[in-house]
Amino acid sequence: MFKSKSFKAKIQLILVFFVSYQILSSCSNRQSDKKSEIDNQDSLNVAADSISTISKIDSLTNLLLTNKSASLYFLRAKEFYSTNNPVKAIKDVTDAIALDSTKEEYFMLAGKLFDEIPRPAPQNSLNAYQKAVKINPQNQEAWYRIAFLYFSIYEYDESLKTLEALVKINPLNADAFYLTGLNYKEKKVLDRAKYHFDRALNLDKYHFESLLQLGAIYAYEFDNRALNYYNRALEVEPNNLRALYARGIYYQDLDSFRLAKLDYKKIIEMDRNFLSTQHNLGYIASIEDSLELAIKYFSESIELNPIYAKSYELRGIVYKKLGNTELAQKDFRKAKELSDVVEDIKPK
Repeated sequence: MFKSKSFKAKIQLILVFFVSYQILSSCSNRQSDKKSEIDNQDSLNVAADSISTISKIDSLTNLLLTNKSASLYFLRAKEFYSTNNPVKAIKDVTDAIALDSTKEEYFMLAGKLFDEIPRPAPQNSLNAYQKAVKINPQNQEAWYRIAFLYFSIYEYDESLKTLEALVKINPLNADAFYLTGLNYKEKKVLDRAKYHFDRALNLDKYHFESLLQLGAIYAYEFDNRALNYYNRALEVEPNNLRALYARGIYYQDLDSFRLAKLDYKKIIEMDRNFLSTQHNLGYIASIEDSLELAIKYFSESIELNPIYAKSYELRGIVYKKLGNTELAQKDFRKAKELSDVVEDIKPK
């Protein structure tokens, strides 16, 4: 969504220049008002060599011993983030913000880090992104992340208000229209949802998620336009498991079992654990009276997901058709047991 492909390389370059400065300033006999390009290049080479032999985190830690700089804490936070150490990264970026609260990039990193830490609510992330947009009201990524966080906690109206602000900044932001569509979909205002997904596609005809959402809505409405959107989504991402599964369900609901099986079997070739694919193949096999094959698929579904009551129930029905009453009753009891457990854990 937001391009950051070369961000790590940029950070490394910043670090090279910073260490270069430290080396130059520590060598008093080399200080002068004017330095030749050759001297500068030599210094950069020395800095690059030092980084290649000492880890960047250790280098930054050593520099922080004598210079409690916000930029150094931020750089080390980035390194911790890139090495999947969010707890240490949060501490460093918090220290950076305590020293300098005027940098939007510090708050952006803090928000992303808080997104990764389990929490009861995303208030810390929201606060960080909101401070980022206060510093830079044109920060599209921050606006989008705020909108998505509101969406994730079911605050759809707040999310929509935030997206309106984002669209004012950039009326060509396809992702903003897509997320607006998602909000309306969750609010059950499907005409508005379709309108905004279409707007996203007008801006980016390859917007995969909008294609998938329109397919889902039209399938829900029993509108054959669903197939067109699923096919277009699979043209964009031919091996996308979600799109294959959605189209398989669509075919299955139309009793186009041959086509549904083709999609399901392709999914299994790539990921046999994906959603209820094995269960669905078992269901189709049972409808087609391939009872032994149905038992095989339901058993595989149960192996992959031992708490999925529906697979036990349908396998029990197949066992009953085969005359195996004992195994049928065993599956029916297990299905009821699992269903009762689900009922017990539902919110009251």
